[in-house]
Amino acid sequence: MPRPIGLHVTGWMSIICLMSYRKSAPRRLKIKTRRPLSQRTATAILKQSLRRCCLCFGLRGDRNERKGQIAHLNHDPSDNRPVNLVFLCLDHHDEYDRPTRLAKGLTSGEVLAYRKRLYEAVAKSEILGGERLDPAAVAAAIGRDASAKSRKREAWRFPLWQVEDQMELFAYRAAHDGVCYIERIPLPDGRAAVVCAPAPGNPGMSITNAVESIAAQVSARFDIGPESLVWLEHWTTPKPQWYRVLFHPKPGGTPFAEPEWLEMTPTMWRGLWLKPTGRLRCDEFGVPTLLTKGFSRTERAGHP
Repeated sequence: MPRPIGLHVTGWMSIICLMSYRKSAPRRLKIKTRRPLSQRTATAILKQSLRRCCLCFGLRGDRNERKGQIAHLNHDPSDNRPVNLVFLCLDHHDEYDRPTRLAKGLTSGEVLAYRKRLYEAVAKSEILGGERLDPAAVAAAIGRDASAKSRKREAWRFPLWQVEDQMELFAYRAAHDGVCYIERIPLPDGRAAVVCAPAPGNPGMSITNAVESIAAQVSARFDIGPESLVWLEHWTTPKPQWYRVLFHPKPGGTPFAEPEWLEMTPTMWRGLWLKPTGRLRCDEFGVPTLLTKGFSRTERAGHP
């Protein structure tokens, strides 16, 4: 018996509708897995921003400490690279992550621009304790009206580093002001070894290009005579490298001129009673250091 025409048409229509549904059905979205943020990375972001929201800072000039969270610039919770992270207050974090239909939402370009301005302000110590500082007062305090040549020799007015035998941040003057890591180690013979290493996110000149300025400011800040200063430069990429920087001053000129880089040898290390650790670690007193010291603190107590 032939199939009824009505049933035949209905059957084909069902198949066509089913195929159309399958083609138009939305694909299952791949949800990116959130990776936990390491404590070290989170601490670095919080210290670099001083818990200031870059959007509050950039849009309203608000320099006060805020309650907030660390946001991902590309909205990918699995991408925990420091360059992709930024501290935002709770309101701005919610606004940045939540898309809007009627109003233009916050863009990653905005956040990047304001983050850069915030980090520069923090590095220049224009943000201290949540105070709203007068730009004119800040300029006078850090000597912006001085000539470029005199500014390079001038010590930073807001030193971040006060402790010896420990790696700490140090803000320095240069053609482009920057931040580095410094460790000052008094030696048994009365000299002072100073380790200078690059800081991640340094907004200014590199420690190599600004070595004359940094050495002069460290010497002035801690009253270390040029003849007693042993300058060591350390780089970790592409592999750990250590250099002794010798200065060759000209008569009547600055004592920190004409730098010369010498790669450290075992003999040179023994002459300083020091040995590189290979990576940042804590010594017997629990302080971070890049060097193992071949002497105790009591052995150098008699030296200035």
